[in-house]
Amino acid sequence: MLLGAAPGPPAVLRKDLKKDFGAVGDGRTNDQAAFARAAAFFNQRAQGPGGEAPAVLFIPRGVYVVGAQAPGPNGYRWGADVLPLVGCRNLTIAGQDSARTEIRYAAGLRYGSFDPATGRAFQPPPGYFTDRAYAASGGTCVRLERCENVVVADLALNGNSPQLAVGGAWGDTGIQLPFDGVFVTGSRGVTLRRVAVHHFGRDGAQVLNHLATGLADPARENIRFENSTFDYNGRQGLSLTGVHGFRAENCSFSHTARARNAGLGRALFSNPAAGVDVEPEGGTVAHLAFAGCRFVDNGGQGLVSDRPAGPHPPRHGRRAPGGLHALGHHQLVGVGDAAGFLL
Repeated sequence: MLLGAAPGPPAVLRKDLKKDFGAVGDGRTNDQAAFARAAAFFNQRAQGPGGEAPAVLFIPRGVYVVGAQAPGPNGYRWGADVLPLVGCRNLTIAGQDSARTEIRYAAGLRYGSFDPATGRAFQPPPGYFTDRAYAASGGTCVRLERCENVVVADLALNGNSPQLAVGGAWGDTGIQLPFDGVFVTGSRGVTLRRVAVHHFGRDGAQVLNHLATGLADPARENIRFENSTFDYNGRQGLSLTGVHGFRAENCSFSHTARARNAGLGRALFSNPAAGVDVEPEGGTVAHLAFAGCRFVDNGGQGLVSDRPAGPHPPRHGRRAPGGLHALGHHQLVGVGDAAGFLL
């Protein structure tokens, strides 16, 4: 033994979704509870001593059926998040690969407005309808809140939107209720690598950080998407609603609002139906990069930049040496139906 030798790297904690948390992954059994147990374990670990030590949640090959909706104060049927992680650091969530490891939402889940008395689809009058008593949401598959240095890799997340029971509109246009593949908020150093996120009712992914103090803030949040696809989702492949420092490489944000729902007999469509929507909500979006990405056959624009109406300067989004900045409520790129481009 050498006195004064530097300590080695901390041991990596490894957990298996099947062996340690009871998942089945047979394409029939609902494994929502197993994911909930895994999330509870890592969330509790993050709060204790050594919670920053590296860890891996391995998801073996299989099809993991998920989806749970229950009545409650938040709505008529409110969907539970599948893997809600809070405060986790240095965690990797890894499947076998995205062709053989799939998290798939169960058929028949409800999404949209439904009459709470009869359970039937409810078509609200024209206008802005947001009565939560009528709301049915799907929740989020992977939610990362106040996390740091988290990698999600080699997974397919399948929202199964063709098999949703779709109700009426909710929100300002279409169905503006949670049903997303990945939602990132208050987090840094998040990487999605070799994931396929498709057929969700709302967004494939959304990043909503409020960490930056303003456009001049030099800090970067380092959110990265690599070699991944965000296709056939209902509202967006990706919504960037708050982030300073985002890069996508070799990704696809395509075929938004093109997935036909069996019950509707048409595609599930909610505006803006873009490949990527850059739309700051309560903050700013800056320092974006897209390299080798595809924006093909979206129901709306391939890449759009706007901002909700309000007391803000009507300035255009622009390309600048510091990156892509979204400041105004004007289109950044407008690409019509059945069009595609690379960026």
